[in-house]
Amino acid sequence: MPLHNLLHRLKTVKKCHISHPFFIPYTKVADTIITTLLTTSNGLQQIPSTTNILFKLTPNIVNLILTDPYICTPKCLSFFKILIKNQSLMSFKLNLDTNLEFIRRAVESRQFLEAEKLLGMILLCENERYPFADVAYRIKNMKMGNNIVVKVFNLVFKVFSDNHCFQEGLEVFDYMLGSGIVIEERPCTIYLSELIKCDCLELAIDFYYRMIDVGVKVSVFSLTVVVDGLCKCGEIKRGREFVEEMLGRGIKPNMITWNVMVGACAKRWSFDELDKLLLLMKMECVEFSYKTFKLLIDAFSSAGKLKDAESTVSEMHHKGYKVETYMYNLIINGYCKVGNIQGAFFTFSKMKGRDICPNTDTYCILVIGLCKAGEIKAAKELVDDMLSRGFDLDIYTFDVLVDIYCAELMIDEAIRLLMTMENRMLIIDSQVYKMVVSCLCKLNRMEQAVLMLSVLVKRGMSTDVADFISLIKASGVQISVLKAVQGERPLGSDLYSDLIMVLQSK
Repeated sequence: MPLHNLLHRLKTVKKCHISHPFFIPYTKVADTIITTLLTTSNGLQQIPSTTNILFKLTPNIVNLILTDPYICTPKCLSFFKILIKNQSLMSFKLNLDTNLEFIRRAVESRQFLEAEKLLGMILLCENERYPFADVAYRIKNMKMGNNIVVKVFNLVFKVFSDNHCFQEGLEVFDYMLGSGIVIEERPCTIYLSELIKCDCLELAIDFYYRMIDVGVKVSVFSLTVVVDGLCKCGEIKRGREFVEEMLGRGIKPNMITWNVMVGACAKRWSFDELDKLLLLMKMECVEFSYKTFKLLIDAFSSAGKLKDAESTVSEMHHKGYKVETYMYNLIINGYCKVGNIQGAFFTFSKMKGRDICPNTDTYCILVIGLCKAGEIKAAKELVDDMLSRGFDLDIYTFDVLVDIYCAELMIDEAIRLLMTMENRMLIIDSQVYKMVVSCLCKLNRMEQAVLMLSVLVKRGMSTDVADFISLIKASGVQISVLKAVQGERPLGSDLYSDLIMVLQSK
């Protein structure tokens, strides 16, 4: 049957009970229209027949399709999306009832995201928005099951919260209370969270207490949102006292809540408050999680409370937690920062005794600590040991070592380390070579200085050649020296000729 005939037949249909056998043929008619639209949905405006279908649709036809349970929901929702996208091709605008009918079907099929999107359009769109009072009146007068009504109103509350329409959200909350509609906790938690994001912490706390007062089920999720907001504002004490109050009301925090407070104390080094918090956790028989231990070790180590950090690590071992290398590194680094090299190596020994393998960071921390303490010989021995074990220096530690070797005129050690790290494919900055060349010049080892310069030219580091040549020339090297080097090392003759030309031009 031609589509225009199908449309004509649908126009004559009056809404009737869905179980009536008369309705079944028209379901097939509607399904044919939907199928045709969906198969031509790409480039709709270029297809005259499809444009004609859209133009000839009526509110009654659309409503029949949306309310027809014999048309599968995914196809029905796709049809509605086409209508929204191409309203300019239709002879009428989709009214509020039609939109709400689509929302009903979307919620019934648990396609909540689609329902949210359309609710956002009808509630928030500047040109086509409907007042909440109108939307609420229509929803209450539609044939929706009670569970669908509950879900739709909670989605309305969520839409306002997500878009920071807090006054409108509160209006929805009050309406639901007054109408006996069950208020779910999730949209309330979102409302709390968005208030806090917008720096409305006090309003969020007031709303939280109101949730409790009116009997909304309050779980640990909402509690954690408020505690996190307090802690991020630096009100750690108030956060702990808030938790104590909620414990008295039977709302218990979970491990995430506790760790939010521990993390806040750790970040701000609020150790007096941390002691009170840990005591509260002990009274509530709360066992530390892996994250709790991690937060505590980080805080104690960075604040120089190294004995506390070590005892925390020991407790982790005692309770069977896996202690990772970086936790020991934090403590070792703490000892090195305060110049307690003996304590650092004692911790290093305990670490190995507990079968925790040191890594590159461990060795580099110790090497830097030894260098800062003036223990250059010990640092060199440790570097040799770590290199023999297959570890590489990081670029920072390498730079520090070369700098110290050059400052102490230990040029052979500097060059040896430089060659070792080059062989290990470490990308070395030109400033390191400059330090080595400078030290060679100070020691009047000009031939090696020039040779290193020639290697740099060969590697294409020509942008820094002028600096190096100026350095060598300022040290008193004569062109005759370069010529002598050139004669002794014919393999680099071209390079040395270039260097001589540069020097002559100075």
